[in-house]
Amino acid sequence: MTDVSKESLGREIDVEFFSDVGKEVLSIVEEALLADATAHDNVLTVEQIQDVIGALAHAPNLMADILKTLARPNVRIKYKRDPFTRILVESFSHLFPNDDGFGLAQGALSRRVLPGFFVAIRLMIGGGPYDKFQTECQELIARISEE
Repeated sequence: MTDVSKESLGREIDVEFFSDVGKEVLSIVEEALLADATAHDNVLTVEQIQDVIGALAHAPNLMADILKTLARPNVRIKYKRDPFTRILVESFSHLFPNDDGFGLAQGALSRRVLPGFFVAIRLMIGGGPYDKFQTECQELIARISEE
C-alpha cells in the first residue's frame, strides 16, 4: 500500500485505494456504455451517452456501495434502498444470499449487481419517469406513516 502525505490536510492519503476507486468507477461507466451501445447497434449519440452518465449519477448509493466494497471486500453489505427500488428488487430478492446458508457458492446472485440493475431500469424507462415513480413511492410512504 502506498501512502502519500498531504501537507495541506495534515493527514495521509491512501493513493492505491483511490486508484482502485477510480478504476472501479471507470469499469462501471464502461459496462453501462457498452451495454447501451450493444442495444443500439454499437452506435451511441451524444444524448444517449449523456443518458447513461445521468443514469449512473442517479443510481441509488452507487458510490457508497463501491467504496464499501473496496474498503471491506469480504464483508456482506446491507443495502438500504428507497421504497421504489425495494419494489423493483422484491420480485427476485430470494435470489440474493441469505442467512439460511444460501450464498454465492450455492448460486446466489451478488447484491453488487443492484447498482447496474437500477441504471438499466432508469435507461429503459427514462430518467423522468424513474424519478417520478421514486418520488411517488416516497410520498406514499410518508402519507401512510402519518396515518
